[in-house]
Amino acid sequence: MKEKIVFDMTELGSSIKSLEKLTNINGREIFKYIVEKKGEYGVSDFLETFSIDEEMLQSKELELVSLHVTTTFDELISVKNFGLINLQQVITLNTPLHRYLKEKDIFIDIAKKEIQHKEHTIDISKEWNGLNGEGYEKQLNWVIYKLFIDNQISAFFYTPNALDYGGNVRHGPEFLINLRRLLRDNSIEDDWKFNSDKKCYVIKFVAPLSDYEVDSFYSTGGLNRDNIDFLDDDEILIGKIKSLIEKGLRHIHDFVFHSCIEECFSYVRPNVSIPFNQITNIYSEEEYIEKYNITE
Repeated sequence: MKEKIVFDMTELGSSIKSLEKLTNINGREIFKYIVEKKGEYGVSDFLETFSIDEEMLQSKELELVSLHVTTTFDELISVKNFGLINLQQVITLNTPLHRYLKEKDIFIDIAKKEIQHKEHTIDISKEWNGLNGEGYEKQLNWVIYKLFIDNQISAFFYTPNALDYGGNVRHGPEFLINLRRLLRDNSIEDDWKFNSDKKCYVIKFVAPLSDYEVDSFYSTGGLNRDNIDFLDDDEILIGKIKSLIEKGLRHIHDFVFHSCIEECFSYVRPNVSIPFNQITNIYSEEEYIEKYNITE
């Protein structure tokens, strides 16, 4: 039976502890390696330095921790009922966003691939071929992209501030921006954004490595888009593990030498939901800022 490890990079300390559990190398030695190597660290060099066997790494069963930002009006009742779900489910099930769109006279039929807005019907069934075009065509492509290509649960393995993500998720669902632009109605975004009952939460959850989309693992020392089609399952697995090691080392390096870290995104597979019992912590904005020592 494989040893189960919760791999948590959301904080510097948990990154070091997670690498320690995965590699069986003392955390002080890992930290010393980064300090001595400065910018010359790397996964292959790290594994060679400490004589870490790839077979040993594959003997561990990994569960990965992520941070997800959401806003809601219902005190998280829908999250307790459904867990974290993808965009198609959010607009279909009885959630605050589903009810909000209904109030706005917006009905999105995923099966028929159409949007009903007041007396208008918008066809969203065309084949998506990129975020190109101008004006209305471009905004239509964005909506199709969000509904059928980029509809998974998006989160962070680590980030300097989850609340500052460019999609404006601190103030409302990113998808409302796309709808507002497509339907040319600023109130679609603003009435959610400025609603006094709206609350923002940062949700910490854990899920098996296999529940994460492969895009979560692209890195210099792990997987990349050029080689993944030529790898078998075992090679993909070790590539994912190497990617996690690289991301953990980079977290430590950037904190030590730059006193800051970059965003490190994670993506749950589109057909996967996160049940409520896999949510380990729910933070209000204030609680998150205090817990993670965020400076705004």
